[in-house]
Amino acid sequence: MGAYVVAALVSLVPGATGLFGKLLAAVPQPITAGVLAGVLLPFAMRVAAAVAENPAPAGALVIGYLVGRRFAPRYAVFLALGLGVLVA
Repeated sequence: MGAYVVAALVSLVPGATGLFGKLLAAVPQPITAGVLAGVLLPFAMRVAAAVAENPAPAGALVIGYLVGRRFAPRYAVFLALGLGVLVA
């Protein structure tokens, strides 16, 4: 439990003081974009396999997201989630 408290303090102090923003601004944008791409790539690669394996629910998620991005970009993820739950 002590480790959770220490981790919370280590996260809270830089976030509350603005130090985290300064540190993040110091990292070049291509590096942060590469890290984000590396984290999200496995999820994006599984979309095609999921649609092929379960076309109705996975396809509903993809279609819901694309329609949501077109008409209500702020709520695209929620629309995709709702449509996926409805179809499942």
